[in-house]
Amino acid sequence: FTFNTDRQSETSTSQTGVKYALPVSVMLELCINRCWEEDVLLRPLTHRFFKLTLQLLRRYAVWLSEIPTSSEELIVSDICKAVHDSYLIVDQVPNFVKKLTSDKIPVFDQTEILSISCKDILDSIPVLADYVINDVIKHCEKALEQTQAVPRLFRRTNREMPTEPLGYVSQLIGPIETDIYNSVLPDIVRQEWCSKTAHQLVTRYSETVAEILISLRKTEDSLAMLKRGRKSAAQTASTTNSCTDEDKIRAQLKLDVTELGAKLDIMGIPKGEEFEKLQNLVAKR
Repeated sequence: FTFNTDRQSETSTSQTGVKYALPVSVMLELCINRCWEEDVLLRPLTHRFFKLTLQLLRRYAVWLSEIPTSSEELIVSDICKAVHDSYLIVDQVPNFVKKLTSDKIPVFDQTEILSISCKDILDSIPVLADYVINDVIKHCEKALEQTQAVPRLFRRTNREMPTEPLGYVSQLIGPIETDIYNSVLPDIVRQEWCSKTAHQLVTRYSETVAEILISLRKTEDSLAMLKRGRKSAAQTASTTNSCTDEDKIRAQLKLDVTELGAKLDIMGIPKGEEFEKLQNLVAKR
């Protein structure tokens, strides 16, 4: 099994009318069907052909589990397609096999043994989930680095108090939207992967924001010590009443966090407790 390098076709329809996202999934169904065609099947060895059917399903499961370590050039969208097809196979193939074998093998309950093969396929999916989430987070981190530049935008620049979020927020959430939210994953899986990725992103974003705020407090403490050493009360008062660079930086971070939350809401991704902590972090003075 392998990914098809031709990415022009969005779906591949099997003989049974199932619309798979990858040709390899169509090939699996085609091979299973071929096992039971009259010009191939040897009836005295029917049990062996049933075993071959199970081996084909097992090979597909192994292929799935080995995708992250494959030498092929991996694209997240292809992995999502493989997961999409896996759920279709688990849903469609058992009944498909039963129909193929109904008049060819002695009557016995195939449900349990086919369910074991299907479980092998589903058991391979968590490995793919980890790979996709880690890959998406890596792309998010490129935008996360821009958060560190926020203080430089306001320190000694005389910029006005910010009123809009910065562009890096869209870049921060973009990989989740492009690679997972807009993928062909089943709805339940898409929601789960989006939530897990967003949780990791918010956690790392919180750590970055916390570092910035700690730096701000140190700067403010240093300024406060200088003020206490000054003799002119009027000078101290005028400085205190003015809007400081640190105030602007905090205001910008608050706008950015609010924008991030809004984008998560648009995609229906639960923000969770970690995001609430982030909001409280930027709200503190």
